[in-house]
Amino acid sequence: KSGVKFNFQIGRRIQRFGLRAGLIESTGGVGLDYFIPDFGIRTGVELFDYQKEAGPNLRLYSEIKIWNVLFMRMAGEDLISKDKKQSATLSLGLRFTDQDLAALIALFAR
Repeated sequence: KSGVKFNFQIGRRIQRFGLRAGLIESTGGVGLDYFIPDFGIRTGVELFDYQKEAGPNLRLYSEIKIWNVLFMRMAGEDLISKDKKQSATLSLGLRFTDQDLAALIALFAR
């Protein structure tokens, strides 16, 4: 499978837990997150993309905030897949809040 994939989820955060449901990589799915805000850590599990032959895609991941807007993510994919296509990833990303974006827009608007 290739092409453009979308995520669109709705969720609820209760204390340190978050529960989500919706589209994950353009397929139906659910997710459960656990937050440790004192250390900038988020860990979670997602279950999506159910297929009769292969079963669902189970993703386990952990994210840690490295600096201000920079975070690192480690993930395992397809962990219970019947077709043995498990994989792992390590990635870096940027996450901006509304306040960060407002400051950037103001900076470039000068």
